[in-house]
Amino acid sequence: MNSQRLYARNWRVRVKARLLLVGHRCEQCGIVHRSIAHNQRGEPYMVYLQGCHLAHDPWNPDAEFRIWCPACHNRYDAAHRTQTRHTALRLR
Repeated sequence: MNSQRLYARNWRVRVKARLLLVGHRCEQCGIVHRSIAHNQRGEPYMVYLQGCHLAHDPWNPDAEFRIWCPACHNRYDAAHRTQTRHTALRLR
Protein backbone atom coordinates (compact mmCIF):
# COMPACT_ATOMS: atom_id res chain seq x y z
CA MET A 1 0.00 0.00 0.00
CA ASN A 2 1.25 3.46 -0.86
CA SER A 3 1.42 5.43 2.40
CA GLN A 4 1.07 8.73 0.49
CA ARG A 5 -2.61 7.89 0.04
CA LEU A 6 -3.04 8.32 3.79
CA TYR A 7 -2.09 11.99 3.65
CA ALA A 8 -4.49 14.86 3.09
CA ARG A 9 -4.19 16.51 -0.34
CA ASN A 10 -2.99 19.78 1.20
CA TRP A 11 -0.21 18.15 3.27
CA ARG A 12 2.81 19.12 1.13
CA VAL A 13 1.63 22.72 0.76
CA ARG A 14 1.10 23.03 4.51
CA VAL A 15 4.54 21.55 5.30
CA LYS A 16 6.29 23.90 2.86
CA ALA A 17 4.46 26.91 4.31
CA ARG A 18 5.35 25.95 7.88
CA LEU A 19 8.99 25.33 6.93
CA LEU A 20 9.13 28.96 5.79
CA LEU A 21 7.31 30.14 8.91
CA VAL A 22 9.77 28.44 11.27
CA GLY A 23 12.83 29.51 9.30
CA HIS A 24 13.76 26.02 8.08
CA ARG A 25 14.64 24.97 11.65
CA CYS A 26 13.42 22.07 13.78
CA GLU A 27 10.79 23.45 16.14
CA GLN A 28 12.07 21.21 18.93
CA CYS A 29 15.90 21.37 18.84
CA GLY A 30 16.58 24.15 16.31
CA ILE A 31 18.77 22.24 13.84
CA VAL A 32 18.68 23.72 10.32
CA HIS A 33 17.07 21.89 7.37
CA ARG A 34 19.67 20.22 5.13
CA SER A 35 22.49 20.79 7.59
CA ILE A 36 25.11 18.14 8.34
CA ALA A 37 24.85 16.33 11.67
CA HIS A 38 26.71 13.33 13.09
CA ASN A 39 25.20 10.10 14.34
CA GLN A 40 26.30 8.28 17.52
CA ARG A 41 29.20 6.66 15.62
CA GLY A 42 30.40 10.05 14.43
CA GLU A 43 29.28 9.51 10.83
CA PRO A 44 27.93 12.58 9.03
CA TYR A 45 24.43 12.70 7.54
CA MET A 46 22.18 15.37 6.08
CA VAL A 47 19.19 16.44 8.17
CA TYR A 48 15.87 16.65 6.35
CA LEU A 49 13.11 18.22 8.43
CA GLN A 50 9.72 16.52 8.49
CA GLY A 51 6.14 17.37 9.30
CA CYS A 52 5.08 15.49 12.45
CA HIS A 53 1.36 14.91 13.04
CA LEU A 54 0.80 15.50 16.75
CA ALA A 55 -2.38 13.37 16.80
CA HIS A 56 -1.08 10.79 14.28
CA ASP A 57 -3.86 11.70 11.83
CA PRO A 58 -2.28 12.21 8.38
CA TRP A 59 -5.66 12.00 6.61
CA ASN A 60 -6.89 15.13 8.47
CA PRO A 61 -6.57 18.21 6.22
CA ASP A 62 -6.54 20.45 9.32
CA ALA A 63 -4.18 18.29 11.37
CA GLU A 64 -2.01 19.97 13.98
CA PHE A 65 1.66 19.32 13.22
CA ARG A 66 5.19 20.57 13.85
CA ILE A 67 8.34 20.67 11.75
CA TRP A 68 10.90 18.44 13.41
CA CYS A 69 14.17 16.75 12.53
CA PRO A 70 14.10 12.93 12.33
CA ALA A 71 15.59 12.57 15.85
CA CYS A 72 12.92 14.75 17.49
CA HIS A 73 10.19 13.15 15.38
CA ASN A 74 11.33 9.66 16.44
CA ARG A 75 11.43 10.64 20.12
CA TYR A 76 7.88 12.00 19.87
CA ASP A 77 6.57 8.93 18.02
CA ALA A 78 8.26 6.37 20.30
CA ALA A 79 5.37 6.16 22.79
CA HIS A 80 2.82 5.88 19.97
CA ARG A 81 4.81 3.09 18.29
CA THR A 82 5.02 1.18 21.58
CA GLN A 83 1.29 1.55 22.19
CA THR A 84 0.45 0.47 18.64
CA ARG A 85 2.78 -2.53 18.91
CA HIS A 86 1.19 -3.66 22.19
CA THR A 87 -2.31 -3.30 20.74
CA ALA A 88 -1.34 -5.37 17.68
CA LEU A 89 0.14 -8.10 19.87
CA ARG A 90 -3.02 -8.28 22.00
CA LEU A 91 -5.16 -8.71 18.90
CA ARG A 92 -3.21 -11.77 17.77
